[in-house]
Amino acid sequence: MSADRGEQTIVSSTFGEPLSTLLAGVQRVAERLTSVLHPEEAAALDQMLAARRGSRYRVAVLGQVKAGKSSLVNAMARRTNLSPVNVNPWTAVVCHLHFGGPIDPAARAVFTFFDEDDWAYLGSGGRMRELTERLGVTIDQEHLRSHLENTRKRAEQRLGRQFHHLLGRQHRFAEPSPELLARYVSMGVIDDDDDDRLTPKAGRFSDITKSAELFFDQVPFAYPTTIIDTPGTNDPLLVRDDLTQATIEDADAHIVVLTAEQALSTADVSLLRMLHGLHKERLLVFINRIDALEDLVEDVDPVVEHVRRQLAIEFPESRIPVVAGSARWAELALTWDERSAIGELPAALRSWAEVRGLPPLRPELLRSDGKEAGSTTDIPATIMAAAGITSLEEALRDVVQDGPAMTDLIRMLASLRSLQDDVSARLRNEAITLEQSLTIVTTDFARNEETQEELQRLEELRARLEAIEEPLQQDIDIVQRAGAKRMRAALEQVVTQFADEETESLTAAHRVSRIGRIWRCDTRPLRRRLEQTFLTTYDVSANELLAVEGEAWMRLEQLVNQLLADQKIKFKGRPPHAADPSPSISSLGTTVALDLGDQWERWWHRWQTLSRRARRFKELVYAEFNPITAVLLVTAQRELKEQGDYSLRQFAHARQQILNLLDERERRLERVRADLARPEVTDRTALIESYRTSLRTIAADLDQCESIDAAIRELLGSFDQGPSGPGAADMTSAMEPDQTYPATGTR
Repeated sequence: MSADRGEQTIVSSTFGEPLSTLLAGVQRVAERLTSVLHPEEAAALDQMLAARRGSRYRVAVLGQVKAGKSSLVNAMARRTNLSPVNVNPWTAVVCHLHFGGPIDPAARAVFTFFDEDDWAYLGSGGRMRELTERLGVTIDQEHLRSHLENTRKRAEQRLGRQFHHLLGRQHRFAEPSPELLARYVSMGVIDDDDDDRLTPKAGRFSDITKSAELFFDQVPFAYPTTIIDTPGTNDPLLVRDDLTQATIEDADAHIVVLTAEQALSTADVSLLRMLHGLHKERLLVFINRIDALEDLVEDVDPVVEHVRRQLAIEFPESRIPVVAGSARWAELALTWDERSAIGELPAALRSWAEVRGLPPLRPELLRSDGKEAGSTTDIPATIMAAAGITSLEEALRDVVQDGPAMTDLIRMLASLRSLQDDVSARLRNEAITLEQSLTIVTTDFARNEETQEELQRLEELRARLEAIEEPLQQDIDIVQRAGAKRMRAALEQVVTQFADEETESLTAAHRVSRIGRIWRCDTRPLRRRLEQTFLTTYDVSANELLAVEGEAWMRLEQLVNQLLADQKIKFKGRPPHAADPSPSISSLGTTVALDLGDQWERWWHRWQTLSRRARRFKELVYAEFNPITAVLLVTAQRELKEQGDYSLRQFAHARQQILNLLDERERRLERVRADLARPEVTDRTALIESYRTSLRTIAADLDQCESIDAAIRELLGSFDQGPSGPGAADMTSAMEPDQTYPATGTR
């Protein structure tokens, strides 16, 4: 299969449109800004743009084995046979499908193998062994052998002498193909659905494949996109948990795929455990395979409502979009051509399209060319809508507002605005010094005492500026230390309170039932409390940092205005860089020993008395969740330190810019005085005209800056539903005329 060619119908998609629109606006602003930049400023802009060229929209697709994840990926990418439909459930294969961006023609399919350490970890029992050891029970060795030793033996049999040589290496190919994917990431067991997609060599490398990277052209996506096709999560050995979570936690959207025949099965509910480590505002649910239901009209709505009710229980403070559809139907849209017969479409699909209010797919209403009589029905688009793909993409378009890709572009605009402010400040200062020079030339101001007073004020301002940064550093350190202490105490209190409450529940259950019934602990409420406490305390610290930064900019403005009351230097301070509005909460999705089944039962029977069970249980809660809260604390400290460091860098830049403006002012004053002191300067007409010409050029450049500023405001106005979370609003509102944080000087 060619990476981007084949027999397929390209159906239009809204996927990535908001990001594409914003990116195009960013590029237009950057291009216009180039015309007023000095060489060093242009170099800074090029560096800024280069850092964003790898930006892309990332969508993770999650679900159980055989839920139809890969079929959904094919539908979203508008390609048939693109993603393998049968991923080996006993390997940690995560497939990254990259659309758009730089492509190495010689490496459009890259497969990375486990290294020696990975293989040793899996061979030891992986995450399951760690958890059972914490419970103080021994993992079933026979269970391990059935799922791990067989995998090792099979890999060695398939690869022979190559086995150890391949560990830690990569294989690269110029083109992906179904046969290639089957060899590296598919199970190697032919089943009824996929016998035409696998080859005798299927699964040859799958046992040791850690990840797959596939590269394609951007069509049909409007913005560079990566779809992460994850392996099924119903893995009893949990060997993929760490890999999968590390891969998907920073995605812009997470699509959870369920099956309509058994939506939210026991395995699906266990999947929700991991979702507690993801940002809920980025979650969507796609109920696949509605075509398998006996009566779509009667059955679809109840299935959807059942899923919504369960989601409300799991995530009571979130409204997660739920879309029902069929990836199999979407494949029919992709393979439709002029030779296709409408009557060959499944009757359920045609009736469902009519129920949904879509253009009818009835043969008697169509002309011989496949179009509806008297209209221009787009049959593939109608099928895609009936399959739920169109609704899913519309939901994704809304979710993108809260993702990292949108945040990154908004920050890019903020950076362009800051650069535009720098240029405006430089141009205004040049204009003021030229006007002052013109005054000197026309009035002999250079021989007055005011000239010396001007220079003295500049020197005093320079000295005061040298010492203004240290208080900001001290204030940031105080806020960060206090924030870490507050967050640690709050998280520890949540764990302690949960441990006390559950121990009390255990004791009460033990007293009520004396027949030895196993009591279980539900960790979901604790995860929700930890998430809420973490984000709340993070918000407090982030806002405190913003306040400290605002005060620093105020001090800078007051200092300049105090020493240069006549506003001969006009400088606009840039708005502070907001903290990441979505700090990682991935550790909250970590599987803990309390979540286990059979192993938990063995732990329960190990402690026979109530007092011992209660004591050991409380110790286990602390042992399992203290590492999770420690990761949350480190995450918050890292994000807030990044914000503080950025603020200090920008403040130092602002201070240095003022110093540069002062230096330029002094040089021009001295240069004008030197020019006037030269004996040959008897006619000042030419000198005056040169100043006026320069002033006209600067005025035109300032008009261009004002126009760019207006373009940025207009662009942001079209994305008023920007990123959410701490400081997110300031990334946009700080660019509006009524700034939250004071600017130095006036515009």
